[in-house]
Amino acid sequence: MQARNLSDEELWEVCQKLPTDFEPHGQRQWLGPRETRPDCATCRWFLEFFHVQGWGACGNSDSPRKGMLTCWE
Repeated sequence: MQARNLSDEELWEVCQKLPTDFEPHGQRQWLGPRETRPDCATCRWFLEFFHVQGWGACGNSDSPRKGMLTCWE
């Protein structure tokens, strides 16, 4: 099998969405300003993949997304 660069659309197809994810991907709503919403971009547990901008895995063993493919948004 040959490795290749996947598009964001292809990654979204295999990315599992959880009810605990924020809308529009999950069922959680954020009632404050968008810029104050917590996301993976500011989290110390986000482990970004090399060569895939904005995608990584959650390294927090207490998170519902632990070890899962995750977009930083």
